[in-house]
Amino acid sequence: NKSTKMLVAENKSTKMLIAISCITPGRVVPTSSLLVDERTKVRDIVDAWSTSFMKVQGGLPAGAKVLGAENFSLELGVSLSKNRPNLRVALGRPTIVVIWPKDAVPQAASPASKDKDAEALRRERAENAKAKEQQAMIKARDKKLQEKAREVQKKEKDKTTLKQKKDKDKTSLKKKAKLEKKMKKRASKKDKKAGKKDLARKAKVEASAGTKQAKEGAKQAKEETKKAKEAEK
Repeated sequence: NKSTKMLVAENKSTKMLIAISCITPGRVVPTSSLLVDERTKVRDIVDAWSTSFMKVQGGLPAGAKVLGAENFSLELGVSLSKNRPNLRVALGRPTIVVIWPKDAVPQAASPASKDKDAEALRRERAENAKAKEQQAMIKARDKKLQEKAREVQKKEKDKTTLKQKKDKDKTSLKKKAKLEKKMKKRASKKDKKAGKKDLARKAKVEASAGTKQAKEGAKQAKEETKKAKEAEK
C-alpha cells in the first residue's frame, strides 16, 4: 500500500493542491485535500487516497469510477497534469470525483479516524478562508492599481488639454497680431491715399482761387482802361 506522503513532490514546482470528493451511499465522506506531484498517475493518487481516507486496502474497489468535469472519465494510467484540463475547479482547486460502489462501502470509521476526518475538514475550511482572504487582498490591490492608473490617465489628459489650450491661445495671438499688422498696413495705405487726395484738392482750390483773382484783375484793368478813355474825350 502506498502512503499519501509518497505522492508529495520533491520538486516544489511540480506540486499541485487538489481535492478529492467521494460520493457513496450510506456515508458522508468529507472532501479531502492533497498536495501531490502533478507527474503522478491518477491511479496512484486515488489508490493512496482510498487507503488513507477510506481505510480500504488494495486501492480502489471494482466498480469505482473516477470522474472529472461533466462526468468525464479520467485516464487512470496517465499523469495528473495531462488529466488536469478535464478536472473541474471547486473552491479554487482542481477536483477529482470518486463514485464509490455501494457494496464496497467500508465499515464505520473509528473515533480516531473521525477525528482525523474532522481535522482534515477543519484544515480545508481554514485553507478556504485563507484563499478567500488572499483573493480579497488581490482584489483590493487591483482596485487600488486601477484607481492609480485612472488618476495618472486623468493627469495626462489634463496635461494634454492644457497644452492644447496654450497652443490654441498662442495660435490665436499670432493670428491677432498678423491681423493687426495687416489692418495697420491697410490703414497706412488709406491714410497715404487720403493725403494725396487732400493735396490734390488743395491744389485745385488754390488754382481755382488764382484763376478767379486773375479774372478779377483783368476785369479791373479793363474798367480802368475804359475810364481813362472816357476821361480823354
